[in-house]
Amino acid sequence: MLRKFIAFILFLVILVVFFLNAPRIVNSADLKILAQIENEKLNLFDKKFQLNSIIYWNRINKVTKVSSNYNFNDIFAENSIFYNGKDFLLSKEQNQFFVIDKKTEGKKYLADAEIALTSKDSNLFALVKKNGLEISFFQFVPLENRAIEIKKEVFSCFWTDYKITKNSFYFSLMNGNCYIFNPFELISSESVIKDSPFIYSISANSSSNNFIIISGFEPQKIYLLNKDGNILYQSQLNENYTSVYSYLLDNQMLIIKNPSSLLLYKIYWNKEKKLELLNNINIKGEILDLVEFYSYFVFICSDTKDFQLAVYDYKSKRFYKKNLREPIYQIEMIDSNGVFAVYNQDKLWILSLNQEL
Repeated sequence: MLRKFIAFILFLVILVVFFLNAPRIVNSADLKILAQIENEKLNLFDKKFQLNSIIYWNRINKVTKVSSNYNFNDIFAENSIFYNGKDFLLSKEQNQFFVIDKKTEGKKYLADAEIALTSKDSNLFALVKKNGLEISFFQFVPLENRAIEIKKEVFSCFWTDYKITKNSFYFSLMNGNCYIFNPFELISSESVIKDSPFIYSISANSSSNNFIIISGFEPQKIYLLNKDGNILYQSQLNENYTSVYSYLLDNQMLIIKNPSSLLLYKIYWNKEKKLELLNNINIKGEILDLVEFYSYFVFICSDTKDFQLAVYDYKSKRFYKKNLREPIYQIEMIDSNGVFAVYNQDKLWILSLNQEL
């Protein structure tokens, strides 16, 4: 009887310690639900909140445009898949791609292809042909309400990862090399990285043409490279992963997400080029989508069963997450004051994050 009592007390202590140390939203002031939209029915929780921007709610086979005063307008095409860019949408209907200007909602045929590669922060995008090797690069021009093909490339092998920024395309290739294309600075090259094995991930941002790759296995390394493919710095990871995601924030911090944890590094590109590990956070699953604000970033993480909305404040080095009852797949910034939307096929939530955490 005494053993059972001691075991019960020990269990309670472990449970309390777990909840005290588990990352979480501390109080309701940190994350506030402003509104919920189910299909196209609005439930406004904060009567003072006004929607002053447009949300493009990507619902796979249609896009619902949510504008001020919560007006709804469906952009629909039968048996279609939609891709989101900065000022445009792409609609794939069978093997045909159409470009849709967000401002005018005008729709024009573009090309036949298999898949599209887009970034919601860029007007650059690419279309991949069925063989996976031939890629056409495009730029959407808002003033002309059209997309123009700026280059066509046939890769020597398949690509393993890609990144599209506001001014450049980055591809890692199965032969261990990397391909860079910046149409604004007329940079186009395949960087030959000597003795480089399989590249798992590539990341870059719009501040320069430098980029980062994660490559190799036993040991697995992070490489900082310039536009010519010259290695500026390399660092060895403590563990090896067959699945890894990387994202370079605008403030030159690097996120590396492996199946079991999130690593946050500070990148130094100047005279003393190096990586500094700032934090190692235990969180399982993959990053599905991410947005960054001035002093923190917010992302959706899932292990296919559970979905979490996670926040990291990199000034206070504070991380917390909220387990969600329903799946969410994408996140969109509404304004830079901490208001954003998350959604799935049927529901959309508008949330506000307190910046004074």
